[in-house]
Amino acid sequence: MRFKISESDLMKAAKIWLAVFVAAFYLLPVDIAKPVWYVLLGLGAVWLLTSKDQLKQLLAANDKTLLALMLFACIRGLVPDAMPDGSTAIYSKHFSNLLLILLFYGSIYAVFNTLHQRQLYLFIVIFACIGLGLNLIAILTDQNGVAAQISRRAVHLGRMVDPNMYGVSLALAILSAIWLFFQSKGLTKYASACAAILLFAGLIYTQSRGALIAFAMPVLFLLVHHYRPQTKLFIWSMFNLGLISALVGFEDLIAKTLCQWIALPRCSSSLRFEIWVWSYDLLTQHPLLGVGPAFRFDQVQTGQVSPHHILWGTALYFGIPVMLAFVATLYRITKYVEPHAPLISAFLILGCGFMATNLTQPFAFMNWHYLFLWLPLFYYASPLSVQRRFASDDA
Repeated sequence: MRFKISESDLMKAAKIWLAVFVAAFYLLPVDIAKPVWYVLLGLGAVWLLTSKDQLKQLLAANDKTLLALMLFACIRGLVPDAMPDGSTAIYSKHFSNLLLILLFYGSIYAVFNTLHQRQLYLFIVIFACIGLGLNLIAILTDQNGVAAQISRRAVHLGRMVDPNMYGVSLALAILSAIWLFFQSKGLTKYASACAAILLFAGLIYTQSRGALIAFAMPVLFLLVHHYRPQTKLFIWSMFNLGLISALVGFEDLIAKTLCQWIALPRCSSSLRFEIWVWSYDLLTQHPLLGVGPAFRFDQVQTGQVSPHHILWGTALYFGIPVMLAFVATLYRITKYVEPHAPLISAFLILGCGFMATNLTQPFAFMNWHYLFLWLPLFYYASPLSVQRRFASDDA
């Protein structure tokens, strides 16, 4: 007798999978969260591989440029990286990162084929609020005092040493709360508004400059989309990337001006423009293949170990052709934007803005904060049938 799982059982399993994944993202320290994610990605991949119908839909996806981009990145990984001391070496983590991205693609695809989007956003808002509450408790009970914690900026219970990562994960939750406010009625509507205010206060408290400035454009997108559906997602995304790049390029002038007006806790320069010049110099020497993802600048000399910019970083590490392929992938995938998926679009706009301040290249999946980049890319790369199923309203 053949064992068959009902659709209701699959939906329950998908809810549990998604709840555990989001909870680990917002609540667990990274050393504990990683094994949980690995198990979930493995289960999601098995789920997909055992479903012939889902595999057929996946092979008939809207656009193959995403998989072609992965193939280019994989081929580049076969070429030894250029090291700062003049030697060469193969970056072993690169292939495991690409494998994790593919597992994540299959897992998210299987979940999206079962769930509605409201469930994802509810999980994000709920666990982000719980995580923020735990974070504030840890700060208020710290023996060094609240003042010392404010000067250091909020750190998410040891999970994110860099508060920019915590800040952008809060920004993702705020966008989810805004969307729920527009789409809900009654108690859920008021609860979403309260959650958005609480999470925004937490975002300000982190003092994450990158997350704050990248956050403005997707909020504007959601407000405009609420009254008139927007379909030019690529333009919105690239405008946010270009705007933030310009702000970062003129960071020294802006910081000096603002520090004269208000007492900012951080007025030092991040030296981003200087390291972009270093990246350009190296690119002139390695334009086609780049220097490889293992390359790092001398932090003592440059102040940064990487370009902290998605286009500069991808070009520097993988070569200009792969960087252009990445941009082309964004363009091709966003051509399939559906007006009924505004929040997924806002996630991508947020990601493109933040990629101009912090993220260096898109294939370092060991950094789990790339969730808000790959989530919308995987959504738009999936067949329209899955998009409509995931974006449909709950009964």
